[in-house]
Amino acid sequence: MRKMLVVHNIKWNQFETTIRTSNNVASWNIIVDNWQERTRVRQWSELNINECDDYHYVMLILLPEQNLEKMAKYLNIIRRPGRKYKVIVDIPDVVGWQMNPFLPQNKGFYMDIVSEADFVMHYSLPETESYWKAIMRDKPSYNINRHFPIEVAAGIMNEDLPKAAATAKEYGLKHDEPYIFVGKSLKNINEERNVICSFYVAHKIQKQTGWKVICFANNPLRHDVKDDYYKHICRLDNVIELPVLEWRNYIRILKEYNFRIGIYMDYLETRGQVSLDCASAGIPMVCSRSIAGRKLYPYTWLSESRDLDKATKLGLRIINDTEFSEEVKAYATKSIQQYSVKETKKKFEAMIGEKL
Repeated sequence: MRKMLVVHNIKWNQFETTIRTSNNVASWNIIVDNWQERTRVRQWSELNINECDDYHYVMLILLPEQNLEKMAKYLNIIRRPGRKYKVIVDIPDVVGWQMNPFLPQNKGFYMDIVSEADFVMHYSLPETESYWKAIMRDKPSYNINRHFPIEVAAGIMNEDLPKAAATAKEYGLKHDEPYIFVGKSLKNINEERNVICSFYVAHKIQKQTGWKVICFANNPLRHDVKDDYYKHICRLDNVIELPVLEWRNYIRILKEYNFRIGIYMDYLETRGQVSLDCASAGIPMVCSRSIAGRKLYPYTWLSESRDLDKATKLGLRIINDTEFSEEVKAYATKSIQQYSVKETKKKFEAMIGEKL
């Protein structure tokens, strides 16, 4: 019976034999059903490389960091003399985000790991295929949508989540009131370029509608942003910032309340988590630069995040043109099916050349 070892550096995972399926853990949704009992998850620092010999596949979650010891261990797994296992390298995000944090030594490790692995899964725009062709020395790479299994989102929608309901009630959300959704709050300081652009568009739309703006602070302790930032910097009159720490809670709120439009102006190429969230909750949105955004919202996706006037016009059209709004929403609802476990498994099986 074929077995897989997943090697990672995600500290929150406390259960070596348990696969957690969420939007936070790339690739693991491919093995959520019939590989569940055949897969072991190991923290890289706790792994003895000899353990790899007990598996048919070793999947390396390649997150960008400055840890030379980890990178060297990954490379040793690939270069292990006489190894019989196949190495799958999973690059959870896009090219630029992967490489930017690396020191020169790390970039060398990164290039060697990617080019010498048996299989590489990535999630990038089609325009980056030349990058992969070059770095992999003409070996094929595989673009697989694996971040967001819609089955998980659907399960969340059906769960009884009193915590999400209590949060929404505490902050005054009402079911019959229309809202503008702007992904992350200013407290997510690493997203500042994106949210500043997003809040600008929200400001323009709020001037026309008077609707409240909702955002989520999924790390409220990270940065101390005063409430008047929204008024004095973003020119917003009415913002509700929800301190929702768990993804499942905030996606449930998106589904249950009257969010008429989502706005997220990614400044750089990203996987597009906010677009995925909005599509799963049936919310039409305006977005830019993200990979998922282009696939899910082609009518309202912008290649340039700086085109804020065009984004505003599209947003107002969503609000004022019901037929257009429904068309945008219907396309996203249909297209998000490509993020299912079933579709991901098809691509994964094509990559390794066998059925799971």
